[in-house]
Parts: sequence; C-alpha cells; structure tokens
Amino acid sequence: MTELINNLLELTNLRLGSGMTKNKSPIDLSKQSEKIVQELQLGYPEAELVLESPGPVQGNWDGIPLDQLMTNLILMLCVTENREALLP
Repeated sequence: MTELINNLLELTNLRLGSGMTKNKSPIDLSKQSEKIVQELQLGYPEAELVLESPGPVQGNWDGIPLDQLMTNLILMLCVTENREALLP
C-alpha cells in the first residue's frame, strides 16, 4: 500500500513539474530481468520467453521504474501478434 501511495505522489510531482525522485541502489540487471521473465512466463505460459544474458550486469538503478520498463516491454511482445515487427 505504501508503494502505491508513493507512486501516486510521484505522479503528482511529475504533473506539477517538480520531477521524479530517484532511489538508486546496486542491482544486477541480469538477475532482475530473469526474475521478471519468470513472473511473466507464469502469466503467459503459451509465450516462449527466452532470456540471453552475457552474465552479471551490475549498476546503480532505480529498481521500481526499471522493473516497470522491462515488464512493459516484455508484455508488449507477449500480447502483440506480429512480434517480428517489434524485434530488430
């Protein structure tokens, strides 16, 4: 519930022009991506989600928006009939 309220407050700040707060912490992008792919695979068992990673990708990122971004991108591929048009 706290996260939801914080997200609403953040949205309000964006609309008022005061910007986004960044809560950066050390994150392994490979592990984070793997977790998201596993979660989405449960919701879309018919989709063949394959994650290829070069290994650990360490960085300081804001985990919540990063999760939202990756989830949205993968979901777009899951629900789009013409996936090839979205891939390079």
